[in-house]
Amino acid sequence: MIENLFVTKKYGNYADTFLLLGLVQLVEYALRKTNQKSDVGLVDEGTRYRISLKQAVNLEAIAKLDYTNPFPPVKGQKTDTSKIPQETDFFDTAKESEKRKLYKDYVFQQRGKPQWNEDAPKPPHASTQNGVILTSMRHDRNHNELWQLGWQLKDHYGALLVALFQAFSEEINFELNTETNRCQELFTQATNRKLPEVASAVKIYLPTSVQGVNRVKADTNKVDSQKADWLSLWLIAGGLFSFGIAERIKIADRVFDWRVVVLEPQDIQLSKYKEVLDQLRKYNPPSGGHGVARFDAELILRFCQELLNNHVSQADAESDELDLSENSKARLFKALGQNFDIFVNT
Repeated sequence: MIENLFVTKKYGNYADTFLLLGLVQLVEYALRKTNQKSDVGLVDEGTRYRISLKQAVNLEAIAKLDYTNPFPPVKGQKTDTSKIPQETDFFDTAKESEKRKLYKDYVFQQRGKPQWNEDAPKPPHASTQNGVILTSMRHDRNHNELWQLGWQLKDHYGALLVALFQAFSEEINFELNTETNRCQELFTQATNRKLPEVASAVKIYLPTSVQGVNRVKADTNKVDSQKADWLSLWLIAGGLFSFGIAERIKIADRVFDWRVVVLEPQDIQLSKYKEVLDQLRKYNPPSGGHGVARFDAELILRFCQELLNNHVSQADAESDELDLSENSKARLFKALGQNFDIFVNT
């Protein structure tokens, strides 16, 4: 009986959070496709994260699932796609960036209060900048290689999901920090095949700074190439693409660099986490044109705004009367802070 999955914080930076989020989106997919109704919760327990499931999981049904992309391969203007199957749906960063630009220009012309009509451009894909950072920093090759190695396991995808569920649910693996090794063992027992062992790490997946990207260390030829086990990198790749917040930040006159952060879940349902995050990234992203400090401050404020909007809309649906006095607001923000770490660590 599996009711909890445990993710060790072994990197000490946001790669841990992305690994958690990459795993939980596979959990959500497996439960949805097998019609297992289970609320998925995200809990930070200090030295580890916990994915909580309200109901026990039927692994036999999950073992029969077909392959689906946990994240798409990305394509920029100079990306080599010769090794990727032609029928694959790429995330075209050039097209998605153009959609984002059109939408942002429209919002600016409407003074930040766009009128929704048939002629208005559609909001951008929530993960647009997460795809763009990969092609912009020349990490698309390693990212796509991670995807390709996963795609080669498509005939045993259900077995891989079951092995992940079992390996991350055994607390002994958390204590020994051997979740990925245990998953490899379980997968081999079920299929007589091995998972890819080592892969080239996209450097923003295993950053040298705690939060954000240190460009000197992350994008220079003077450091050794990073290698790590494929399974961890594959999960991190899915987490970053689907849940990251990336933006080009002005760091000096006419000089821009990338910053990547993630909203840390403290104790929250996955559905609510996704809803608030996508609203922020689609409709209310912070600007990167005024430096890192302002970007972080805007991100916190806009994030709090989205949390408040989400909370108010839910409360409004439950009651015709909503108390928004100053004391009520203070209590509300305190409650919201228990769901997320709303401060961006630098």
